[in-house]
Amino acid sequence: MKDKYFKKLALRAKQRAKLLMARPDFQEDVLVIRARFKMPSSGFTDDDANQKWHHEFYQSDDNYFETVWLKRRGEIIQLKKERKLKEAEELQKQLNNEAPINAFRIAIKGLLKTYKLPLRWEESVRRYILFNKIENMGQVPLKMYTVSI
Repeated sequence: MKDKYFKKLALRAKQRAKLLMARPDFQEDVLVIRARFKMPSSGFTDDDANQKWHHEFYQSDDNYFETVWLKRRGEIIQLKKERKLKEAEELQKQLNNEAPINAFRIAIKGLLKTYKLPLRWEESVRRYILFNKIENMGQVPLKMYTVSI
């Protein structure tokens, strides 16, 4: 019974993924994200290019925290001294959201929200943005739901 249910669930996820990929507005949003984060417009085709991009991406995140975040940290401290705690918290949140790694995750979550996708699709959408592949999109590992007593 469980296998039949999971096969049906996997088929629905695959159908939903195909419908999503066929939407021009989704493809346009993916292209915008790829351009924003300096990826090839068709995604990565080989591991070397992907690894190089990841290295540069993480380096840009480190650079952001070493330069921009540290410079603006003084503003946060000053706001806290002036007892403007709400403004300090908002500035800190803004700076954290602008960090490249966080901004990428926020962009993916924005796609999930826009297209009303379940949260479990986050990794699948990320893989699609990076590699332009829809295999296993939205599927949940079967072991996640097996219970042993």
